[in-house]
Amino acid sequence: MLAYEYANIDHQQLLFDWANDEETRRNSYNSGIIKWKDHINWFEKKLKDPLCKIYIFKFEKSPCGMVRIEKREDETIIGVSVSKDFRGRGLASLMIEMASKDYVKQVKKERIIAYIKGENAISIKSFEKAGYVEFDEVMINDEVSKKYAYGI
Repeated sequence: MLAYEYANIDHQQLLFDWANDEETRRNSYNSGIIKWKDHINWFEKKLKDPLCKIYIFKFEKSPCGMVRIEKREDETIIGVSVSKDFRGRGLASLMIEMASKDYVKQVKKERIIAYIKGENAISIKSFEKAGYVEFDEVMINDEVSKKYAYGI
């Protein structure tokens, strides 16, 4: 069974470890290793932001991944990470769908945007399965990226 809770300070180390996972860094637009000090500052800021929700997902009571949805400038952006121990089980699409529905309900935002590297077929499939629709192609850091939306 898949369930979630909102992140709190107790999740700081877990999110740091997931963020620095090799595959996560490779699929990120900023592929460098994240320093602990930078993570602490970022995480504390995100926890205080009312327009940012970080969802910690658990599969059968074990942490399996996270989804972050936050308002940035003129868009609401989503990001997802699945623990390496839980990849390949189809959990990402369920996590994305559950978090997106909750965010829309809690924050009253109707449209959430996902930017996905064009070569990241696994993420593209997960977002499509969760109800996201591709509507644009953009260049980010010299990489072709797909732009998906939920609620259009």
